[in-house]
Amino acid sequence: MEKRNVEKLNSPSDFMTTHLTGVTCASSSPALLTPSHFTVTSTPSLTSVTPICSAPSLPPHGADPRTLLTHTQPEVMQLHQENRRLLHTLHTQASHTPQREEVERLKEELRERDSIISRQCIEREDLCAELKQSTQKVQQMCEHHAAELSALTHTNSELKNTLHTLTQEITSLRHQVEEVTSERDVLKEQLSARSREKAEQAETLHKLRTYIGTHTRGEDQHTLIERLQKEKEALCLSVELLNVRVKSANDILTLQERELEEQCDPLRRDRSARLLSLWREKVFMLLVQLRSKDSQLHTENTQLHHTVSDLQQLVQKLQSHIALLQHNLQDKTAQLQLHNLHTQELQQQLCSAVEENERLKKHKESSEKSTEHLTDTVHRMSVCVGEWESQIEAAQCRMSALTQRLDFASIRLHTVHGLLMRREALWKVQQATKPAEPTASDSCIERLQLQVELLSLERDTLTQELKRTPQLINNALRDLQLQLDRSREELTVCELRCVEAHTHCEEQERTIVELRAEAHHTQTILQEKLSEVESVCAMQLKEMESHLNTARREHTKAVVALRQVERAAERERQQEREAERARSEHTHTHITQLHTQLKEKDRDRHILLAVVQQQGLMSEYKKVRRAAIHTSTALTDEQQHKQQQTGDTGQQEGSVLNVLCELRSLSSDLIHSTDEEDEDDELGQGEHTQKH
Repeated sequence: MEKRNVEKLNSPSDFMTTHLTGVTCASSSPALLTPSHFTVTSTPSLTSVTPICSAPSLPPHGADPRTLLTHTQPEVMQLHQENRRLLHTLHTQASHTPQREEVERLKEELRERDSIISRQCIEREDLCAELKQSTQKVQQMCEHHAAELSALTHTNSELKNTLHTLTQEITSLRHQVEEVTSERDVLKEQLSARSREKAEQAETLHKLRTYIGTHTRGEDQHTLIERLQKEKEALCLSVELLNVRVKSANDILTLQERELEEQCDPLRRDRSARLLSLWREKVFMLLVQLRSKDSQLHTENTQLHHTVSDLQQLVQKLQSHIALLQHNLQDKTAQLQLHNLHTQELQQQLCSAVEENERLKKHKESSEKSTEHLTDTVHRMSVCVGEWESQIEAAQCRMSALTQRLDFASIRLHTVHGLLMRREALWKVQQATKPAEPTASDSCIERLQLQVELLSLERDTLTQELKRTPQLINNALRDLQLQLDRSREELTVCELRCVEAHTHCEEQERTIVELRAEAHHTQTILQEKLSEVESVCAMQLKEMESHLNTARREHTKAVVALRQVERAAERERQQEREAERARSEHTHTHITQLHTQLKEKDRDRHILLAVVQQQGLMSEYKKVRRAAIHTSTALTDEQQHKQQQTGDTGQQEGSVLNVLCELRSLSSDLIHSTDEEDEDDELGQGEHTQKH
C-alpha cells in the first residue's frame, strides 16, 4: 500500500488530484451568476412520458441566446419527426379495434408533448428576451453609473466654481456695502458742514448788519469830511484864480494910475482921486459879482458831482449785492444738482443691489438643487459602498476559506515531506541490500527532487497570492472609505456654505431695505430743503428786483438831472467863454493901446525928467509922489477899519478883503519899485550929465 501511494505521487497532477478530492482548488474562482439563476422556472414533470423519446436536455442558463436557439432547433425538428411518425402509426393501426385505447392514449401523450414543446419554446423565447433585457440593463446601469460619476464630478467642480464666485460676489457686495456706508458717512459730514457753514454765515450776516447799523454815522462823517475837503480844494483853486485876476487888475490899476498921474495936473488931484476911487469901486463890484457867480457855479457843480458819485456808489453796491445773490443762487442750484446726482447714484446702487440679491437668490436655488443632487448621489454612493462592503465581506469569507485550504495544503506538504523522508530511508535500506541497481535509484532521486522543487515553487506562488489578496482588498476598502469620508466632508462643507450664503443673502436683503429707507428719508429731506431754498431764493429775488427797480429809477432821475445840469453848465461855460473872448479881445486892444501910450508916456517922462533935472524941480516931484503914497496908505487903513467893523459878513466878503489887501500890498510894491526905478534913472541921468 505504501508503494502504491508513493508511485501515485510521482507527478504534480497526482498531487493536485489528491488535493482536489477534499477541497476545491484555490485558483479556481466561481463563475458570475446570470439573472436567470434568480428566476424560478416551472419545469413540467416528465414522469408520464414514455421512453419512446427522451426529453430534450436543457442547455446551461448562462449560455448565449443564439447558441440556445441553435441547440434547440435540431431537438424541435426531431420532435416534429417523432410526432409525424406517431401519427402515421396511429393512422395505420386505426383499423385495429383492440388498439383504440392505446391510440387514444398515444394521442393524449402527443398532445401533452406538443403542449410541453410549445411551453418550452415560449419559455426559451422568454429566457432569451430576459437575457437580452438583462444584458441591456447591465450595460445601461454601467453607462448610467459612469454618467452619474461624470455628472457628480462635473457638478462638484461647478459647485466649487459657484462657491468661489459666490464668495467673490459676497466680498464684492461687502465692499460695496462698506463703500455705500462710507459715502453715507461722508454725506452726513458734508450736510453737517453745510449746516455749520450756514450757521456761521447767518452769524456773520447778523454781525455785519449790526456793524453797518453802528458805523453808518461814521461813514456819514467820513463822507462829510471828504465833501469838505473837496470844497476846500475847490476854494483853493478859486483863490488861485482870483489871485491871478487880482494881479492882472493891479497891473491894470497901476498902469491907469500912472496914466492919470501923468495926465492930471497937480491942481486936479482930488478930482482924479475921486475918479480913481469910483473906478476902483466899480471894478471891486464887478470882481465880487464874478466871484459870487463862480462860487455858486462851483458849489452847484460839486453838489451835482457828489450826488452823482453817491448814486454811482449806490448802483455799484446794488450791482455787487445782485452779483452776490446770483452767485448764492448758482451755488444753491449746484448743490441741488449734486444732491440730485447723489440720489441718482444711490438709486442706481439700490437697483444693482436688488439685481445682485436676485442673482444670489438664483444662485442659492441652484446651489440647493445641486446640494439635493449631491445628497442623492451620496446616497447612491453609500448604497454602492454598502454593496462593495458586502462584496468585500464575501471576499473575506473566501479568504478565510483559502487560508484554511492553505493550512490544509501545508499539512499535506508536511505529510508528503515525511513520506519522502520515509521513502528515502527505505531507498537507503534497499540500496544497502541491493547494491546492483545504482542508475534507477539516481533517476528516482532526481525525479523526486524536481517534484519537490516544483511543489515548493507552487507553494511560494500560492502563499504570495494569498498574502497579496488581503492587502489589495484592504487598499480597496481604504480607498473607498476615504472617498466616502471625502464626499461626506464635501457635502457638509457645501451645506455650511449654503447656510452661510442664505444668511448672507438675508443680511443683504436687510441692508437693501435699510438703504432704501435711508434713501427715501434723505430724498424727502432734500426735497424739503429744496423747497425751502427755492422759497427763500424767490423772496430774495423779489426783494432784489424791487431794489434794482428803485435804484434804476433813481439812477435814471440822477442821470437826467446830471444831464440837465451839464447842459446848463455848458451853456454858462459857452457864455463865459464868449464873454472872456470878447473881454480878452478888448483887453488885448486896450493893452496894445496902453503899450503905445506907455511908450509915448515913457518918452514924455524921460523928456520931462530931463527938463526937471535941468530946472532943479526934482525935490518937489518927490514930495508930491510921497503925498500920493500917504493918501493911498490912509485909504487902505480906512478900508481895513471899515472891514474890521463889518467883519461878521460871509465867507465871500472875507475872501474879497483878502484880495483887496493883496491888491494894496501889490500896489505898494509897485510904488516902491517905481521909486527905485526913478532913483536909478535919476542917478543914470546925473552920471550922464556929469560925463557931458
